[in-house]
Amino acid sequence: MRALVVIILLVAFILPSGHVSASPPNDLSTEDLQTLHTQAGQGNAEAQYFLGVMYAHGRGVPQDFTTARG
Repeated sequence: MRALVVIILLVAFILPSGHVSASPPNDLSTEDLQTLHTQAGQGNAEAQYFLGVMYAHGRGVPQDFTTARG
């Protein structure tokens, strides 16, 4: 239920403006990136979103559209 609320809020903020106001950092440490992957694997919607953006744009990780969709 919490993930659904987060997704709804993200959509509400993204659709009217046409762009995302928050972006993941470019310089994550290996440990921070691993933590983000762990959180995403546990269903954390915010972590999943940031990983998708990072992989889609190649921010701090190699650009990989397949992983970004995952």
